[in-house]
Amino acid sequence: MGSRLAKLGLIPVTFSAIVNLFCLSAPASAQLNDSCTVSVLNRNVTAQPDGTWVIPNIPANQGRVRARATCVKNGATLSGQSDLFLVPANGAVNVKPIQFGALSPIPDFLTLSLATTGIIQAGSTVQITTQATYSGGTTVNVSGASAGTDYSSGNPSVATVSPNGLVTAVSNGTALITAFNEGTSGFVVVNVGGPPTVVITSPVNGASVIEGALLPVLLQVTGGPIEAVSLLANGQTVATTSSSPYQFSYAVPIGGATSIILTATATDVSGTIASSAPVTISTEADPLTTVTGSVADSSGTPISGANVSCQGAAGKTGSNGRFSISGVPTAQNSVVCTATFTNLAGVMSSGSSIAATPIRGGTTDVGQIVLGSLTSSGIDFWMPFQNFPQGSGAQLVVLSEATANFTLTAPGFSTQGTVTPNSPQTIVLPNSLQITSEQTADTKGIHLVSDAAITATFFYSQDGTHDAYLAIPTPSLGKEYFAASYVGGPAEFVIAAALDNTSLAITPTCNSVSGSQAGSQLNVILNHGQTYQYECAGDVTGSHIVSTQPVSVVAGNGCTFIPAGSTTCGITSEMMFPVASLYGTDFYSVAFLDTAVRILAARDGTSVTVDDGASTTTYALGSGQFKEIQNGALGLSAYHITSNNPITVVQFGGQILIPQAPAVGGPSALQVVPTSAFRNEFRLAGSNVVANFAILVVPNAAVSSLKVNGAPLAQGGSFIPLPGGLYQWTFYPVFTESVFTANASFGVYTVGFGVSPLGSYAFPVAF
Repeated sequence: MGSRLAKLGLIPVTFSAIVNLFCLSAPASAQLNDSCTVSVLNRNVTAQPDGTWVIPNIPANQGRVRARATCVKNGATLSGQSDLFLVPANGAVNVKPIQFGALSPIPDFLTLSLATTGIIQAGSTVQITTQATYSGGTTVNVSGASAGTDYSSGNPSVATVSPNGLVTAVSNGTALITAFNEGTSGFVVVNVGGPPTVVITSPVNGASVIEGALLPVLLQVTGGPIEAVSLLANGQTVATTSSSPYQFSYAVPIGGATSIILTATATDVSGTIASSAPVTISTEADPLTTVTGSVADSSGTPISGANVSCQGAAGKTGSNGRFSISGVPTAQNSVVCTATFTNLAGVMSSGSSIAATPIRGGTTDVGQIVLGSLTSSGIDFWMPFQNFPQGSGAQLVVLSEATANFTLTAPGFSTQGTVTPNSPQTIVLPNSLQITSEQTADTKGIHLVSDAAITATFFYSQDGTHDAYLAIPTPSLGKEYFAASYVGGPAEFVIAAALDNTSLAITPTCNSVSGSQAGSQLNVILNHGQTYQYECAGDVTGSHIVSTQPVSVVAGNGCTFIPAGSTTCGITSEMMFPVASLYGTDFYSVAFLDTAVRILAARDGTSVTVDDGASTTTYALGSGQFKEIQNGALGLSAYHITSNNPITVVQFGGQILIPQAPAVGGPSALQVVPTSAFRNEFRLAGSNVVANFAILVVPNAAVSSLKVNGAPLAQGGSFIPLPGGLYQWTFYPVFTESVFTANASFGVYTVGFGVSPLGSYAFPVAF
């Protein structure tokens, strides 16, 4: 292939912004031969005797670049360069010959500035001045395209930029404008908007609320870009947020004033402050309720001695599996109970009730809570291969605590193998199993069975765009799910059925590419091994899937840019946790170079409290709603997240962009495990593709007992306290298969980052 491309002089490029081969044909110059080194964007290779050359992994989307050559002949050094050219995505380019002589200097860095600072209004324009600084400190104005500078906007819906650096404001918001010159980049932030305004739209003036309620306060904020929005109660600031939707969950004081005056302020990035009109509410005491119900296992057998919690009030089930708990708050207008049970073998299971409307001052029946298994190890798995439009590879990594013989079957493909504790196995999957259809029942389920317990990780292995998900065994699958993805398309969820005659009721949150409307209910019937994919150009987060029999659900994005303005489009993918068994009320989120954390609620009346170590903020969420927390440029943040109702937490990692340094990584998704599903031992296989790390979340008392492969984990102050004071975290490089143990339950996640090829993955190791 290399020799044929050399004759053509083409650069094949993948959509993931990596050039696989870079070729130049002999007409470059008679002086170009095997005494010459050719470089493009710091990738080097020795030319062939006939002057042809091949360089792998050239990034696209870096503006115009040059090929440069250095030749040493008879003790003399000659240098040359090509004309400027673009490395295209999904295309090819014929590079003009390298000419020997003086070289154009390469800037050390670029500095961008705007002719008008602050916020500009939609429809107006502003000129960018780009200064290049060279070795020795010399600076040159390279603002125009004729100086070799190229521009791009990370958010064209907010602001566009011309080839010569003229920015046109389009709509309110923030856009990152990036300039490239000779492979060096710089950026400037453009803020578009107008003076801020803020109005409290809910509650209305004169509303009455119950003491102890977490009152949703909704705001309408215009103008901006907005730096911060604050809620005040009786003149005192009680909460602040910096991201939309601008809403708060205000905890109404118990035994306090009988009326409360609420106001809000909005501050834009230039420091202009707007205040809302006041809203006055009155308060009344909570009459409480007594909650009754029952707890059973998946076969319907009553569970005696299960722990039950209802809105903070607790109790246990009797010999008949029933419970009655008095003094349960009703202020949230719904009551949800969670139950947990640990059997004699030490295996924990859990579940949650329906959201029942409370009978204030009376008795509220929440029905039966069915407990589900909490383990990622099993002998039977059903998995789908999510749409992966820019990739063609997938692998399945199988690990085991004992020798296990496994068989994998799928349409047109089957294989067998044996895995041992010291020998993980990798199965290469054909691309024919990738689900490319939309809203069609396909027979593309991947079925993995074994004669002993194993864990399975699905890895999207295409160079330049990676992610992975932990497969959930069939006995641990559920009948209710919410999908989670990120912005940018295609966003999708795909369902795989384990049993015949599985009826699905699907309520999506976005319009599908086939025309189905957000909020409508879709009814689908699948037989075992069949799959069904729903895809849209927006965000599937919050889409609700309910089935009559257990199914697996994988959700994410086929190829998205995280953060906005990054150069690598990649897949995000996670097998969603079932609501009944793996949603929880206590989480520790370690945003290890992650861009954003999304908190997704399963039930109405959910109150979520986020402790970031410096302050706590409470959010009110309804069923299928989520709150997104941004983590800054490097995302080195940690949170303790608690709730009154079951929630799930998903982290989204992105490309790491550092000035004057190569970009690292790409998009990935990681579902956070609730502390109720932590365990004492984890087995993790390292990847030979990217740099791998294990993220360990450990209770304080277990830190000293933590071991890796039987040896104490080197500490030396490397553990970092988490908000709340009960847990600590650290990261540990993983090069080969590793086993982590401790004398108490803890959590382990794995993340991987690539530089060349770019790509990242993240997933929970086990539960």
